[in-house]
Amino acid sequence: MTSLLRKMLRTRRVDEQFLRHSEWARRLGIPLMVALAGIKSISMMLFIILPFSLTQVAGPSTVLALIFAFLIIFFTAAHLSELSCAMPKNCAQYHFAYAVVGELPAFVIAWISLVDYVAQAGLFCKAWADHFNLLFRGIPAKSLTFDVFSPDSSILSPQVDLLTVLSAIITLCLLLCSLRVVGTICVSLLAVTLLIAVSCTMVAFFHSDPENWIKAEFFHYGYKGVLYSICALCACYTGIESTSCLLEETKNPRKRISGVLSFLVLVLTTIFFILAITFSLSTNVTALSEGIMIPEVFSAINIPAAKSTTKYWVRRFPMISTDTTATSSPISSSAFRSYYEQGFIRMRYMLSVCSVCALSGGVLASFLPATRVIAALCHDRLVPYARDTSTKSPYFAVLLCTFLVALCSMIQKTLLLNFVIFIAPAKLVITILLVYIQHYYPEQIGIPEETSGYKSIGKKRTRVHIDDGVSVDDSISLMPQRSKRADDDESEVSHSTFDTTAFLYMKATKMETERLQRRLEKEDNENEERQPVLAKSVSQYHSMDQQVQKNRKPSIKKHEHNCVAEQCGADNDDDYNSQEVHLFANEEPELPFFSTFSSSAPRPPSPDVSFSNFHKSQRLLFLFCFMTSAFSTFLRNFAMPTTTCWLLSAGFVIIILVFSVNINRLQTNDYLYKKEAKVTLFPTASLFALFLLLVSFFGSVPVNTLLHLVIIFFSGIISYFLYGYRHSKHRKTACLVIENRYSDTVDEDQYCPIVGLDTSSSYDA
Repeated sequence: MTSLLRKMLRTRRVDEQFLRHSEWARRLGIPLMVALAGIKSISMMLFIILPFSLTQVAGPSTVLALIFAFLIIFFTAAHLSELSCAMPKNCAQYHFAYAVVGELPAFVIAWISLVDYVAQAGLFCKAWADHFNLLFRGIPAKSLTFDVFSPDSSILSPQVDLLTVLSAIITLCLLLCSLRVVGTICVSLLAVTLLIAVSCTMVAFFHSDPENWIKAEFFHYGYKGVLYSICALCACYTGIESTSCLLEETKNPRKRISGVLSFLVLVLTTIFFILAITFSLSTNVTALSEGIMIPEVFSAINIPAAKSTTKYWVRRFPMISTDTTATSSPISSSAFRSYYEQGFIRMRYMLSVCSVCALSGGVLASFLPATRVIAALCHDRLVPYARDTSTKSPYFAVLLCTFLVALCSMIQKTLLLNFVIFIAPAKLVITILLVYIQHYYPEQIGIPEETSGYKSIGKKRTRVHIDDGVSVDDSISLMPQRSKRADDDESEVSHSTFDTTAFLYMKATKMETERLQRRLEKEDNENEERQPVLAKSVSQYHSMDQQVQKNRKPSIKKHEHNCVAEQCGADNDDDYNSQEVHLFANEEPELPFFSTFSSSAPRPPSPDVSFSNFHKSQRLLFLFCFMTSAFSTFLRNFAMPTTTCWLLSAGFVIIILVFSVNINRLQTNDYLYKKEAKVTLFPTASLFALFLLLVSFFGSVPVNTLLHLVIIFFSGIISYFLYGYRHSKHRKTACLVIENRYSDTVDEDQYCPIVGLDTSSSYDA
C-alpha cells in the first residue's frame, strides 16, 4: 500500500531546463493578452451571468455581491501572479502541484480545469446560438434545431441546435492558425463590443430610476442569493484565470503577468459595476421573465405601451401637444410614442449585434485554455495522445476540444451554467492553497530568486579601490567616480559600498579565463607529443601502429540541438538513450545574485524545524477550512433570528479567528526567495479570500450541482488509474544533479552540466 501511494504521489523534477525553456512560440504581447482575457470576461458577464443573476439569483443585490467578488478576485489574482512567476509554464497550477504535491493530485486539478474550460466553451457556444437566432428573429432555429431527447430528462437537452456545433467548427478552423491571428481577431471584436455596449448602456442609464430597486426589493432573494451571486460573479473573471494557461506563449511573462492581472481586475470590475447598477436601476428586474437575454431588456425599459396616456408623454416631453388634432405642435403624442418605441428597437438590434460579436470572441478565447490543458496532459502521457509537432497550435488538443464542446450541445444550458458558476470558486481555492504551500514548504519551488536589473546597477556609487587580484594596477578604480550629492544617504556612499554584481562577474570571468588557458596549454602539449615520427624499422612501425590503435577512442556522434531561439521542435522523450544534447536558453542574462543582510529578517531554521512547521501549517489550514465550511453549512440550514443561533455563530467565528491567529504566527520560508510577485499581507489576505470563497460556496451550492462536482472528481481519479498511472512519462525518470565546480582536481576536458537527466539509470517506478 505504501509503494502504491508513493507511485501515485511521485513528483516531477523542476530544474532550469524545465523552468526556463519552452517549446512554444512566444507570440502574445500585452495587447493580445488583455484582449483574450477581456473579451472572455466581458461576454461572460454581460450576456450570460448578469441576466441570470438579476432575474433569478440576487436581483438588485447583485451590486453588493460584486463588491465581495472584487475583493476575492483581487487577492486571488495576487496569488496567481506569485504562482505564475515562480513557475512560468502553461497550466501553472497543474505543474506546481505535480512538482510539490504529487502526480495524482496534479492530474485531478488538471482534470477539473479541463472539464470547467470545456463547459465554458459549450456554454459560450449555446449563448452564441441563442443570440444569433435573436439577431435574425429565429429564422436559423427553424431549420437547424431538432428534437432529439425526452423533455423529462434532467441532464440532456430536449432540442439540439446545430448552430452550437457550427460555432465550434468555425472556432476549430481559426485555432489551427497562429495564436497571433486569434488574438488580433479578439482585439477587433473587443473594440466593437465596448463601443456598442457603452452607447447602449448610456441609453439605459438615462432611463434609470431608483424606484425600481424599491419595487424589486433590494434583498429580494435573501442572503443566500447574495452568496450565490458571489460565486456567479467570480466565474465572470474567468478570463483572468485563463491567462495562467498561456504563460509559455507570452513574451516576458514573469515581468508582465503581475501588472496585467492587476490592471484587468480593476478595469473589469469597473465595467461590471457600471453594467450591473445601470441595468438593475433601469427596470424592475424581478418582474422580468426567466431566461431573458440582455438585448431583450430594452423591451422592458420604460415600456411606452405601459405609459401610453397623453398626460405621461406631455409631462416627459413638453414639446408634445395635448391636442392630437392641433396643428401648432410639430408632432403628436401617438407619433412620438411610435418614434420612441422605434428607438428602443434600434437599441435592441445594436445590442444583439454586440452580443454576437462578444460571444464570438468568447468562444475563441474559451477554447485556448482547454487545448493547453490537454496538451500538458498529453506531454506527460497522462491521457491518450497524438504527438503535436507544431509550436503554433496543438492540433490534436484542438480537435479533441472541438469534439468535447460539440458533445456539450446535448447537455442542458442550466446544468452547464451551474457547473461553471460553482467550479470557479473551487479553482480559486486551489490556487490559494498552492501558494499557501509554497510559503511554508521547506524547499525552494520554482525559480527562487531574480537576477540584478540593469537599471538598478550603479544608481548610487562612489569611487572604490578593490585589491582582488583581478586588476593589474591596484591604483586603478574599478568603478566610475560620482560626486556625492546632498540627498544621498551616508550608508549608500560609504566605502564599503560597491557594485557587487560587477565584482563577482569579473571574478567569475577571470576564473573561466584561467581554466580555458590551462586547457589550451594542455592541448598544445598533447599536439607536440602527437607529432609524426618516421619509423626506422618494420618492427618499430608495427609497434607505433598498435599504440595508435590503443589510444584511439570510439567516437560517439552527438547532434547538438540549440534552442537559444524562442522556439524549437526537438522532442526526444521517448528515446532514453538518445545522444542529442539539448541546450536551453534563459529568459534573463546569467548574472550573479546578491543580497543585503537584514537584522530583522528571520534566520533559516534547521531542516527538522522547517518540516515540522510545514506539517503544522497544513493541519491548521485544514482545521480553518473545515470550520469555515461547517459554519457556512450551519447558516444555510439552521440560520434563524434566535439567541441560540447567534451564540453558535459567535462560537464558530471565535474558533476561526483562533486558527487564523495561529497561522499568522508561523514562520514562512520567504528567506529562500526573492520573488518577482508576492502576495501582500500573507497569510491574512489568503485566509480572508478563503473564508469568503468557502462561505459563498457551501452557503449556496445546490445539492445536484455538488453531486455533479463529486462525480467529476471521482471520474478524474478513475481516468488516472485507467491510463495515466501506467503510461506516465515520469515513471522511468531518475534525476541526477552534477555541480560544476572550479577545481584543479577536475579534468579540464570533462564537461560537467549543472543540471540534467540521468536517463541511463532509470528504474521502473
